Amino acid sequence: MNGPLEGVRVIDFTHTVAGLYGAMVLADQGAEVIKVGLAHGGAKGLGDSFKTGFATDDVDYRFIQLNRNKKSISLDLKSPAAKDVFWDLARVSDVVFDNYRPGVLTRLGIDYPALRKVNPTIISCSITAFGSTGPYRDRPAADYVVQGVSGLLSLTGLPGKPIIPGTYVVDLAAGTLAAQGIASALFYRDRSGQGQRVEVPLLDTAFSLMHYKAAHHLNTGIVPPPDGSKAQGLPLSGVFQTRDGFMTLMVLTPQQWQGLCQVFGRPDHPVEVIQVEMPAGKSVVLPASSYARIRQAVWVQSGELVISEGGERHVLATGDCLGFGAPSETTFANETKAPCSYLVVLARS
Repeated sequence: MNGPLEGVRVIDFTHTVAGLYGAMVLADQGAEVIKVGLAHGGAKGLGDSFKTGFATDDVDYRFIQLNRNKKSISLDLKSPAAKDVFWDLARVSDVVFDNYRPGVLTRLGIDYPALRKVNPTIISCSITAFGSTGPYRDRPAADYVVQGVSGLLSLTGLPGKPIIPGTYVVDLAAGTLAAQGIASALFYRDRSGQGQRVEVPLLDTAFSLMHYKAAHHLNTGIVPPPDGSKAQGLPLSGVFQTRDGFMTLMVLTPQQWQGLCQVFGRPDHPVEVIQVEMPAGKSVVLPASSYARIRQAVWVQSGELVISEGGERHVLATGDCLGFGAPSETTFANETKAPCSYLVVLARS
C-alpha cells in the first residue's frame, strides 16, 4: 500500500540520530528519501558513525533501522560537477533535510535562500542543537547533553542521582517533530504555493517534553523533584515491587481503583481514593467528622510522615500503611523536604 507522502522527494543530509530518524519517518510514510553522503566526509556521511557497539557479525541493526526505505548517493559538494548534480536534484525535489550546525549549509552554498532561487517551492528543514540564533547557536550538543542543559535529566532518577533514559528521547522526539513540521509545510505549500524553512532545536524539543512541569516551574519558580519510579502527584501510579517482580500501575480514577481491587481479589477494599496535599514542614489536621469513612492511609512519597492520632505518634516510611479504628481527629505532619507531597487516604464507599 502506498503511503500518504508518496510523490514527495526528500534530499537527506542528516547524519545523527535525530535527523536520520526524522528522515526515516518520512520514508516510512511513502516519501522518496535520497540519503546524501558527503564524499569528503568519509563513511560518516551515510550514517556509518553509528556502527560502534551495535554491530553483530558485521551487521549494524541501528544503521539498518535509521536508513531503511532510503536511497543513497555520495557527493563531494566541493566539486563543481557534484554541485551541479545536487542542483539538478534540488530542482525536482520537495524537501532538503539536514542536522548541521547553523552556517554549514551557507558555507556549502546550499542554504535556504540559495535553494529558493532554483526551486521557490522547496522546503528546507534543519535540526539544530540550540537554534540558529542566541549565544549557544554555534555549540555542538547531542541528546544527553541537551537533557542536562534543559533540566529534563533532573526529572529522572532519584534526588541527587539523575538517571539517563534507556533511549535517545530528545533525538527521537526532535526527529518526529521535524517530520511533522515538514508535513505541515507541505500542506501549507499545497494551499499557498510557497515553500518554507523549518527548524527544530533539540533544546526546544526537550522543553516541550517537560510539558506541565516546565510550565509550573516557569510560572511559580518551584523546581520539580524527580519522580523516581512513582508519578508525582499520582501516588497510585508508577512502578511497584511485588514478590515475584515489578508491576506498573496508573490508577487515575475511583472507577479504576475499584477495578484494580476486583482484579486483586479484594473487592472489600475501599473504592474511594482521596489525595491529601502535604506541604513540606507543615501539618494537616483531618477532623473526625469529615473522615469518618477513612479505612487506612498510605504514605507513598520518599521520607517520613509523622502522624499523631488519639495521643499516639506514628512514623510512616515510604509505602507504610496506617489503619484507622474509631474516627478521631488526626494530625499529619510532613517532615520531608519535598515541596509538595501527597498522602493517599483510602475511604469506605
